[in-house]
Amino acid sequence: MASPVLSNPHLHDLPAPAIAYSGIAGLSRVGDTDGAQIGLTVTDRQPSYVSRTEASRTDRATCMLVIGQTGSGKSFALQWLAYQFAKERDDGHLIPQVIFDPKVNSDFSAMVLAAGGRVVSLDDLISTDGVLDPMRSDEPDRHIDEAAEMIMFVNPWGSRADDNYTALLKALKVGASAGARCTGQALRIAVERGAPREVIQPVFDLAESSPLFRSCIGFDPAAPGLGTFDGLTYIKVGRSALSLPPEQKNPADYTAPERATVNLIRRVTLGSVRAMAGRGGVLHVDEAWTVLSTGSGITEVGKTARSMDVLVIMYTQKGIEGENAGVDSYVSRVLLLPMNTDRDARQGLAMMGVEPTAHRLEALTEGPHLADGKPNWRSNRALIDPTTKQVLRGTVGIYFDLRERAVEVEIKVPPAQAKLFSTTPTGSRPASPTGIPSEN
Repeated sequence: MASPVLSNPHLHDLPAPAIAYSGIAGLSRVGDTDGAQIGLTVTDRQPSYVSRTEASRTDRATCMLVIGQTGSGKSFALQWLAYQFAKERDDGHLIPQVIFDPKVNSDFSAMVLAAGGRVVSLDDLISTDGVLDPMRSDEPDRHIDEAAEMIMFVNPWGSRADDNYTALLKALKVGASAGARCTGQALRIAVERGAPREVIQPVFDLAESSPLFRSCIGFDPAAPGLGTFDGLTYIKVGRSALSLPPEQKNPADYTAPERATVNLIRRVTLGSVRAMAGRGGVLHVDEAWTVLSTGSGITEVGKTARSMDVLVIMYTQKGIEGENAGVDSYVSRVLLLPMNTDRDARQGLAMMGVEPTAHRLEALTEGPHLADGKPNWRSNRALIDPTTKQVLRGTVGIYFDLRERAVEVEIKVPPAQAKLFSTTPTGSRPASPTGIPSEN
């Protein structure tokens, strides 16, 4: 009656074999512990998240790639993630977030406004004196090399560009040491102090004739740089004449307008990251191959984003390979959506270190319909009932997370939000209830 041993006649402990055979440990999980939900794992319907801050907390690279070709649902994935991040709060404050989509025929305004964000025209942005000038900062001398590399990439001299690098770099240093706070001002001071005009004048001439380049070369030290507010900001192309080169074109063969366009996209990307420094912000960049086309592009963005605690999600049609990849150093997460060719699918899988099995290649590249018009359940593309037009299954992507797990995830967008996710300027094209359209 008075035993010193405590006992419970109704124990609820499960024996180890029961747990082992229950399948609890075998659930397929992928993604971060919190954040915006990409979707549900295909096998076990577990939610999969992308966190703004988990990469920083675990000292990992803060860049993520979303890879998928036309029709795969990149634009809808972008809007779904941005919409969710727009609802987050940090100590009661909205999360700073920027969307930059350089496609002229694209418009996310309906989603942005519904999420409480604001729409900014690129026309207004680039009309401000040197708003994207890399030297327009509290420490302009720290960005001299960056300004020189930017001007060399745009190349106002033509075939003799390499001969001018040393003189250009010296001129920028002379101007900065004299107190210049932007690139154009530094070059003007340098010319006054004896810098070769034949090197500097072509830079002035191009800035005067190209609004895109002019937005990157500031002459007024009191003009504002790129800034962001708390909440969602969408930079819309507007009427700006952007000359995007074909994705497969060698950067060495870009025309002058194409170089100015690619440079602008890179400057908006870096400027946005710096404007959100230390605030746990998120930057979405579509047509991100313009940033990834050279090794220096991903290196520059990756280093800056990591040091400033900003999640950069880059949306592109193809993976990157070889010495330009930088996956281990600067990209820690990948979402691979449907691809058009076996080669592109293999390239995307290689970035994640995932074996290109016949099943995976088939799922990534096959279309959503069989020859008889019925849904092709082998395909990762969104499946629609040909008779009722109802969604049978959303688009499936392979999500490679911070823990290097690669798991198939079905992208699920609630119908109420999906209706907002038109990508046409007029908003006339109805959205699919999955949030995955047939064209973008």
